[in-house]
Amino acid sequence: MIRSVEAAIRILLVFAEHNRELGVTELAEITGFSKSHVAKVLSVLKNEKVVEQDRTRKYRVGQKLFMLGSRFVEMNPLARLSLPRMRELADKTGHSITLTARSGDDIVHVVAVDGENYPDCRWRVGRPIIHHTSAVGRVLLAYAPRHHVEQLIVRKGLPPLTSRTITDRDEFFRALAETRERGYAGTWSEGVEGLGAIAVPVMDRNRDIVAALAAIFPAHLVTKDEEIAPLRRELHRGARRISLALGCSDYTPGRSSATAPSLAPDGLAFAQAAGR
Repeated sequence: MIRSVEAAIRILLVFAEHNRELGVTELAEITGFSKSHVAKVLSVLKNEKVVEQDRTRKYRVGQKLFMLGSRFVEMNPLARLSLPRMRELADKTGHSITLTARSGDDIVHVVAVDGENYPDCRWRVGRPIIHHTSAVGRVLLAYAPRHHVEQLIVRKGLPPLTSRTITDRDEFFRALAETRERGYAGTWSEGVEGLGAIAVPVMDRNRDIVAALAAIFPAHLVTKDEEIAPLRRELHRGARRISLALGCSDYTPGRSSATAPSLAPDGLAFAQAAGR
């Protein structure tokens, strides 16, 4: 029985890593189980509506699994405490607000609230974020042990997604150091062309970084210091309230965030990069 449960969990976790329908043969190759064992497990999961089968006989996440996942926001303290603050930020700034946390080697959007300036992009709640191309990834990795980041780079690399993606190891570590110094991170067209983001840390009672709170926006809307500074302040204000609710008594990210220089490209440089 235990082995069957373990097999079912491993098979379901494959769906979390691959954003597409999967067949028995492919699932067997990924998990190392025999095709007959995978087929038996999938048959049980299908009967319980945990997975569904399409016309090609491949499988995808089912309705019951979606219903189970939707309980996360209601039952997880971090998500539940953050959601009201995120709604306030989205209403006040007009930008989409996300809460992101680490899950092993993955960086995942946990909760998101769309703002009126909602940029249509491929990142969605529950999907992993590319660690080196996002502001939230930079915040979460900036405070992690250096050897952990080095191991992550070895396993996942620093592949280019756009012309602005950091692909040099030393440059990436400099960006992490700047994030620690400033207490926030900003990216412009590094993961998705035309998409910008500013992220700040959320701390628990031990001042450990448990999540990153971010605003996501069309990159051309926030490029100047006078546009970045107030947005950063609002994010820090929201993250401070969430951190206090988590028991953090001293929310003081960064050593010079109040006077941090702009992270955004200047107008000409940005226009040139966006037009490549």
